[in-house]
Amino acid sequence: MPSTERDPSDEPDTPAFPVDEPAARRTGASLLSGRVRRIAWMSPLFVAAIALSGMRDVAWAYTLGESVLTLVVLASSAMALLAWRSTFGGERRFWLGVFVSGVLIAVSQLYYAYYVIVVDARGPVVPSPATWLDLAGAIVFVLVLMSFTRFRHASVAARIRYSLDVVALSFVTAVVTYMVLIDPWYEALGLDARAPRVLAACYPVIAGLIVNGVVCNLLGAHPSKWESWERLLAGGLGCLAAGLLLWPLWYASTAAGFGGRAGIVAPEALTGAGMLLILWATVDRRANRAVSWFAGHTGGVETTSGWSPTLVIPGIEIAAIPLFGVLSYRWRGYGAPGRLYALAMTAAVGLVVARTVLTVVDNAHLLDRAVTDPLTGLFNHRSMHSRLPSALEGAVRFHEPVSLVVMDVDDLRAVNVAGGHSAGDAVLVGVAKAVRGAVRRGDWVFRLGGDELAILLPETGIGDALAVARKALAAIRRVRLPDGRAATASLGLATFPVHATTVEDLLHRANGARYWAKYHGKDQAVVYDSAVVTALDAEERIRTLQEGMHLDAVRALAVAVDARSPGMEHHSRNVGALAVLFVRHLRMDERTANLIEVAALVHDVGKIGISDRILGKPGPLSADEMLLVREHSALGERILASTRFTEVLPWVRHHHERWDGRGYPDGIAGEDIPAEARIIALCDSYDAMTSDRAYRKAMSKAAALQEIDLNLGTQFDPHLGEEFIRAAVALDEI
Repeated sequence: MPSTERDPSDEPDTPAFPVDEPAARRTGASLLSGRVRRIAWMSPLFVAAIALSGMRDVAWAYTLGESVLTLVVLASSAMALLAWRSTFGGERRFWLGVFVSGVLIAVSQLYYAYYVIVVDARGPVVPSPATWLDLAGAIVFVLVLMSFTRFRHASVAARIRYSLDVVALSFVTAVVTYMVLIDPWYEALGLDARAPRVLAACYPVIAGLIVNGVVCNLLGAHPSKWESWERLLAGGLGCLAAGLLLWPLWYASTAAGFGGRAGIVAPEALTGAGMLLILWATVDRRANRAVSWFAGHTGGVETTSGWSPTLVIPGIEIAAIPLFGVLSYRWRGYGAPGRLYALAMTAAVGLVVARTVLTVVDNAHLLDRAVTDPLTGLFNHRSMHSRLPSALEGAVRFHEPVSLVVMDVDDLRAVNVAGGHSAGDAVLVGVAKAVRGAVRRGDWVFRLGGDELAILLPETGIGDALAVARKALAAIRRVRLPDGRAATASLGLATFPVHATTVEDLLHRANGARYWAKYHGKDQAVVYDSAVVTALDAEERIRTLQEGMHLDAVRALAVAVDARSPGMEHHSRNVGALAVLFVRHLRMDERTANLIEVAALVHDVGKIGISDRILGKPGPLSADEMLLVREHSALGERILASTRFTEVLPWVRHHHERWDGRGYPDGIAGEDIPAEARIIALCDSYDAMTSDRAYRKAMSKAAALQEIDLNLGTQFDPHLGEEFIRAAVALDEI
């Protein structure tokens, strides 16, 4: 959206900082207008070329027409090559595909023209090298468009299975099209050649794949995000698909003698028109190369759930096997048709077997993912909550103790701030490996979330459990932080039935001992004592956080800021509530949840320094006004610096940074942005979109979640964004 839109906290798709996109677009538009004038002559010349290419009996006319069409294809390929050299990522891959496909189509045009002019005016027999080159060019487009498919929560096996499903459905569709339409039609026309019949069934399927790829993976379902070159590309690829659809009609008309030699004009005209539109798209893209383009605006494909991948597609594939078997038996004495259907049946069986194997592999992956933490390889929080009750039931039955050790990695947040979350993750992986190596056979190690780990020790009393805890603590000290210091942890231990008689009590008492260890020196293992938990319950920890921080005054200031902006009277409170729900969904520790809640409550406190005229402006903001608004995050940090709430300062400062580095105030990107700031950004944008404003109506919750999904990897952290969408589905409160 233009940089003169509303406050970026109210919209999910904010431009780069500084505000330079309108200038880039104006410059691109002026460059484009000059290039448009220089190549405008191509349109009438192209129309004339189409007419001339149909004059197969007039050598000079046909030669001129084919030359112009070939030049258009070569020009689009050359411009695609230039676009490839000046872009990056997925777009670079796309333009390379356009170049390769254009070269294949150009060589096909040259071969066909040479054959008509030099060898035989009727053209080469189908299939010819020109046919295969055209087909290869179309398949390149299909593969490039498929490469933009966004998968959500999918393993490698699931992605391969998705690709196999596309192949299987295309194959079945082609065979059924051949059986129902092409074969009877060509038989009635007296066209006996089998190869053209098979091609006539394949071409429409490839056309359908191109159209599907354009709609789903190039344009998507959000017209406001379509760039001008995307529309041109969609039109060009649509023309190419239409040409492929007409191929069976063209071949039937020319081979059967009706329609004359000019029958080739329609598919050639569509191919040429498609490449001309692609040429215009490359010119447009080159002129506007300062503007970012992210193809694939649709949401990710979930390959493991839903009716389509679990029932519909397997049903079609399985039903095709007996169908093709019956057809191969029925046509067994007719040579080519029988062999074709037998081959189709064999291929369908192979695809079903391959899909079944991949489904088994994917299910194993899903099962593993359901019980393990992807970062550390330890068992996850969900696994602990299913394992712990079973352990206590066994302890009751056999009159044995069960011990639980809960631990925090000390100062991991400081590592994340200093070296980024990749450094913190490396430390966490090292700690997890150390703990796993220190425990005994039969002990269970879990990652509960964030920097929290746990050890479940079946058939273990206090003394033996404390020995294991100290051994784990010694192993953790051998892990080195990025600055060379030894890693440490705070461990709390509780034993059933000595300290607790229920699962909840055991967890509560182990956590109480852990909090005591953390707030009394760290780097130690502490056994639960009845004097610990009562002083460290959740309410007491919140009061401890608030002591000496002037939090009530700052919170009142945030409420006053919200009251100054129409439609935002409860914005800070809503963002705080959303943040707490989301953090608990992520299973982060309670202290972090409390801190993030407070940071979310005061994230916009810096707007106290922005005039009411700007905050209450009903229309778009000017570039200067936008710059003033963007100062609020840094100003909020300075205001909060006067409190003792130092941990949340970077979260407030960076809650308008973007994953792609185009945010503010510092333009940092990716994991350099504090995770807590990325969480607040998601909750901030969601509440802003689902609330009424003076200048627009609120979005529905579904539309807001779709908008977040469309901006994953650009504005929002893709992993946290996926988790936020999942939380919104799982929690009624969001």
